[in-house]
Amino acid sequence: MFIAFKRHPHIMAPLLRLTNVLGFWAGRTLFRPNDVNNDFKGILIVFAYLVLGLKVADG
Repeated sequence: MFIAFKRHPHIMAPLLRLTNVLGFWAGRTLFRPNDVNNDFKGILIVFAYLVLGLKVADG
């Protein structure tokens, strides 16, 4: 993840912002809304997908 960040900082910064937005949405949608912990769970889920995608893309 950090290697990809150093290699592609111009791509990674918007991706991290998008991860936060998608994470909040996923946390509110998949779990009960209005719970702070669910936002965190959503961000973790989206972050995991992002990391897996980057590992596949990097080879």
